[in-house]
Amino acid sequence: FTGATGLTGSIPFAVTQLDAFRFTWPCVSSSSLRRATTTRVIVPSSCTGAIPTELGALTGLTDLIFRDATGLTGTIPSHLGALTGLKYLSFAGATGVTGAVPSQLGALTGLTWLDFTGATGLTGAIPSQLGALTGLTWLDFTGATGLTGSIPFAVTQLDAFRFTWPCVSSSSLRRASTTRVVVPSSCTGAIPTELGALARLTLLSFDGAIGLTGTIPSQLGTLTSLTRLDFTDATSLTGAIPSQLGALTSLTRLDFTDATSLTGAIPSQLGALNSLGVLDFTGTTGLTGAI
Repeated sequence: FTGATGLTGSIPFAVTQLDAFRFTWPCVSSSSLRRATTTRVIVPSSCTGAIPTELGALTGLTDLIFRDATGLTGTIPSHLGALTGLKYLSFAGATGVTGAVPSQLGALTGLTWLDFTGATGLTGAIPSQLGALTGLTWLDFTGATGLTGSIPFAVTQLDAFRFTWPCVSSSSLRRASTTRVVVPSSCTGAIPTELGALARLTLLSFDGAIGLTGTIPSQLGTLTSLTRLDFTDATSLTGAIPSQLGALTSLTRLDFTDATSLTGAIPSQLGALNSLGVLDFTGTTGLTGAI
């Protein structure tokens, strides 16, 4: 239908499913994008306007890249969820794209790379359906500051999951490879629940992090490779010690020395930590009950 400028409305879905279907998008090429044969679409930074829904008809696509296409506007079409051959999908730096991440992207089970880095216009919650993308080697939401809510548990369990916490590093903390997190004394704010996704952690230290606030996340109880967990002098952490820490049976050191704002009873589940060489509650005057 190229050049048939008097035609109106969307192209009917049944038409886009024909192998003969082709269309043009000036952002990419003056030649046709073809359902049956187009495998890569790389959108240049000069591109403006909305992402065409017709891209969802290009079932031969393996790579679809909107990196740094800051002039793009509108939402991510749900139609992209039909591109089940995709391996690489990037919206990194596409700051003008708005709205939610479509749940339909969870159908792209062939993806190895999914990147929303710096896509600051996106809003809403990260869809739990992305947890089905078990083939991912890269998944990044760094800088997508408009996304809200907790990252769904199913997503944090992907080996590709990574996130940033300014307290620790400007680089990503990675589920599959991060083994040590030492939080500096200058750190402020809450402990992110996403730390519970770092399945390879052996050392997690909040020693001297007096600016940390809020409670100890129960999600830390999933870090079964931990051998050392230290809250020494984390004087502004409040609330109870989570009973889930009793699942950390590889711990050899668990230290709450002078974590003076913790309250409540010491959980009996800590009695399961048979590998401990050091267990210290010195100065934790807010804790109650027998050890």
